[in-house]
Amino acid sequence: ISGTASGAVGAAKGAIGVAGQFARGAGVQTDLAASVGRGVELHSKAQDIVNQLKLNGKTPDAGEANTLVGLSRSVGNDKGIAANDVMGVLGDFQAKSSDLDTGKAVLADLAELAKATGTSFVDMGAAAGTVNSQLAEGPDKAKQLMAIMRLVTAQTAAGSVEMADFASQMPKLASAANQFGGDYAENLAQLTALAQLSIKGGAANANTAATSAGNIGR
Repeated sequence: ISGTASGAVGAAKGAIGVAGQFARGAGVQTDLAASVGRGVELHSKAQDIVNQLKLNGKTPDAGEANTLVGLSRSVGNDKGIAANDVMGVLGDFQAKSSDLDTGKAVLADLAELAKATGTSFVDMGAAAGTVNSQLAEGPDKAKQLMAIMRLVTAQTAAGSVEMADFASQMPKLASAANQFGGDYAENLAQLTALAQLSIKGGAANANTAATSAGNIGR
């Protein structure tokens, strides 16, 4: 973080302390200090994502951190999710796939899909980031990713393996899907279906089921 940014964060933290002291001294019930703290945390997470972009050899757009803050707040307000949680999902997506642009493009759709299916937004984002890391670059990448996530989510809703478990096992399945010829999305759909069948067939847990499905054809 730049010296200017560090100074701003320090000043904001100082403001939190002053606000808290004022509220206590005046006997006023207020969440101002907490709100300021959440704002500082949100901007800090945004800056962390921008710094990671730079470490990956990319040049962020001017004001990218503010753009991420605005996006997280917008999605959060629209979907009823804390902005800091939205930013956390975006940061995890970027860490898993090094593809912030696609993450930004699908963030609201992932939040909506998670909400509609009762799936944890964190689990949904983690699974999507892993799948995205295996997709080829192209103008329809975001659209392709969401088609896959809707299919996988439908399978978890109807099957025995929950999305929370699939999220942790998705690296195995996403990587295995690339080992076969043909359409990647169709391969992944078949492997996730096999994982569900493995659980029904007696596999001890999601890890065993995903490993069994991923070893098909090897």
